[in-house]
Amino acid sequence: LNFIRVIVYYGSEEKDGLHDHDESAHDSGHDDSQHGRGTYSQLKSRALRILDLDPYWEYPVLFITGALAFNQGRPEESVEILQAALRYRPGHVKYLSYMAAIAFHKQGDIIQVVNILTPLAEDANFPTMLKHILAFMNVRLGNTAEAVRLYEEIVESRDEIYHENAKKALEKLKGPKKT
Repeated sequence: LNFIRVIVYYGSEEKDGLHDHDESAHDSGHDDSQHGRGTYSQLKSRALRILDLDPYWEYPVLFITGALAFNQGRPEESVEILQAALRYRPGHVKYLSYMAAIAFHKQGDIIQVVNILTPLAEDANFPTMLKHILAFMNVRLGNTAEAVRLYEEIVESRDEIYHENAKKALEKLKGPKKT
């Protein structure tokens, strides 16, 4: 229930004083919807609450730390959450990999971020939001075939919020469909 509340919170536009709104905080460059725009100051505290309730459920940790690090430009908060998660699961490969990807992202080394996240994206539980970011990074690096593959997976995913943007990206990368 708390994770659903995070999804609703993060998936809604910050306005009218309901959330801390700051257009400059949105750093993804790959999504023209309102998803993820704003500062969402409660993401870290909400993630830690979920972690306290179920320290072995990794999906919320990966989703929220990815949102903070790659969409919100708040890698320090991501690392704090991952460190808390690692106290419950020392040596957990996904958490350690995310920490490495965040460190390289902070240094501006997009190639290393892609190299670290690509194998993780093969996991069925890899958050679609992060798959979308990974596809966008591949576009920026000129890895068109990999970007197309990822966007096609996104279109087939259950996360409908990303379908339209993935279809638009595919149209740009592959050209319009011939009828």
